[in-house]
Amino acid sequence: MIYTLNLVGVLTLLITVGLPLLVALVTKWSTSSPVKGVVLLALDAVATLLTMWYNDAQGGMRFEWKVAVFNAVIAYVISVTSYFGIWRKSALRVGLQSIGSDPATAPPTVVP
Repeated sequence: MIYTLNLVGVLTLLITVGLPLLVALVTKWSTSSPVKGVVLLALDAVATLLTMWYNDAQGGMRFEWKVAVFNAVIAYVISVTSYFGIWRKSALRVGLQSIGSDPATAPPTVVP
């Protein structure tokens, strides 16, 4: 079986890696980590469902709930890993998190 990498798969991976930045944009410094995790899980689930719906509409593969749930879990793991590996100490995340947050609640220095 030959596997070909399609544009939808690449875009899904890039969106999954970038979703922690969207969570930083829509949450505040004072938001607890579990709440941020649930927001990230919800965004990953929506992105996965939209991707699978698009693939089904294009005739790429039939939509199946078991595959959708599995893909959402994998997307969540990738998002959490990218947060801790890439975005946690980045100035971009700090800047996005600061939008709409009270400066008094922000940590003194997050970026090394």
